[in-house]
Order: sequence, then structure tokens, then C-alpha cells
Amino acid sequence: MGQLGDTRAVEPLLQSLERTDFGVSKAISALAVLGDDRAIEPLVELARNGSRAAARALREFNFQEGGQPLIESLNDTDVDIRKYAAKALGIIGNPEAAEPLIRALYDRHRQVRENAVYALGKLREPRSIQCLREVATSDRSKVVRRAAEDVLQGL
Repeated sequence: MGQLGDTRAVEPLLQSLERTDFGVSKAISALAVLGDDRAIEPLVELARNGSRAAARALREFNFQEGGQPLIESLNDTDVDIRKYAAKALGIIGNPEAAEPLIRALYDRHRQVRENAVYALGKLREPRSIQCLREVATSDRSKVVRRAAEDVLQGL
């Protein structure tokens, strides 16, 4: 549907995002191809809830303000929302997320910190290097320290 470029397909595709089968990933892909702004909010919500496909699709929109809901999600009270938001921000690659992701390096939950480390590695922001060095030597989690070491080696 999306490959034809017919924006009349956007609404039915958005409705299909509520399904739980493999058709969702096809709808996400089609919405990315169409690039219609009506898809941004539902895709952000899916990315906040852990959908890697939605996070990848958001990259296709090449938007700046669209990352803001995910950036704000780094402050959510739900650890899963923060964890998936950090991961999605890395996938999207929005440089505006660098500072909030640096702050997420100090989250109390290991998975949020780990995802922030990997997201910063994908962003390749020079201002994050010193923070990643600190994490590599002083984070309380061996997993996070190792992730920071791996990211630093790849920069």
C-alpha cells in the first residue's frame, strides 16, 4: 500500500497498528514509505513501548521535533518507557537527544543506563565521550561498564 505513495492508505494503515499480528510490521513499513506526518505520533507511541520497527520507521521521517516525545519519555516514571525511549533515540539518531541521553547514563535502572550508552554510541556525539569514559570506569553495573567500554572502542 505504502509503496504506491497514495496517502489515502494512511488511515487504514494507522488502524492496523492496533493489531497484534505480523501485519503491524508491514503497516509500520508502509507508513515509513508514505512519510505522512499523521503517522509520527502513533509510531512514537509504539517506539516508546519497545517497537524497534517503529523506531526505525521514525528515522525515515527525518524530523527534529518528532524526537521530543521520546526525549521527554526519558523522564517517565515507568522504567520500561525510559528503557525503550533510550533505545529508540539511538535508532532514530536525533542529535538533540545527546544531552538527555547523557543524563540517562545516571538513571537508577541498569537497562536505562545501558540503552543510553548504546544510543550515545550510535549518535557519535563528541560531548558524550567523557561521560562514557566515566561510566566505563565507575558505573555500579558490570554490564553497563562493559557496554561503555565497547562503545568507546567503536568511536
